[in-house]
Amino acid sequence: MTNYTKKYDESGLPGLLEENYHQPKSQLEPYTEQLKKLFNKQVPHTVNQAIEIINKETGIRLKPSACRAFLKKMGMKCRRCGVVPGKAMEDDKQRQAQQEFHDNQLQPILDKAKQGSRTVLSVDAAHFVMGAFLGMVSCFVRLLLPSACGRKRHNVLGAYDPITHEAITVTNDTYINQDVFCEFLEKIANAYACSGRPITLILDNARYQKCQSVANKAKELNIELLYLPPYSPNPYLAHFTNFPYWQIITN
Repeated sequence: MTNYTKKYDESGLPGLLEENYHQPKSQLEPYTEQLKKLFNKQVPHTVNQAIEIINKETGIRLKPSACRAFLKKMGMKCRRCGVVPGKAMEDDKQRQAQQEFHDNQLQPILDKAKQGSRTVLSVDAAHFVMGAFLGMVSCFVRLLLPSACGRKRHNVLGAYDPITHEAITVTNDTYINQDVFCEFLEKIANAYACSGRPITLILDNARYQKCQSVANKAKELNIELLYLPPYSPNPYLAHFTNFPYWQIITN
């Protein structure tokens, strides 16, 4: 109140209405771009490791709370790590084949999708187990809760459009096989029948997707099936982060 009173005595009401908020600048501000490039190549595993790296590069030692705030200001935050199959990184020829697939097959059709001349969908299935996932609770004796019997699942077969962010799904509580996949192809063809654009589905190498009946149904519906090379991570993740998808693990 003392500061407000002095400000009012000096400049009246207009002075009080001025936005003179104090905004201190971090000592690390001149090093922000340098540290961004460094942390893109070498991700710190802990806050303490980030503190040591910053101290080594700039000579400035932060407290853990200040370091967390600085990392957040740079755009870093805790993210769940993804898993890349071990064999995806073992063979140079395999990595080269994945890169050629990305450059010669995947990227051209994604460019056409952005231009609106082709519909590209990423297809995969998820299988959700129906059961109880138990946590910890304070009690005198162990509590036993009823759960689903057997191996009951809720299966979701989905196709995602990375341009329009639309999804087409087929669900059941039995299993996903070639017959279900053929029905799924018909649903996709009907959904885009009015667009007049050719359709490409990007698939993994699941057995039910590579059988002859699926190939015949796709040919009948004029749908192109584009299979990923073996042990390939998600291509769309790499596409929207602008680096080859077999190098996702390095980030």
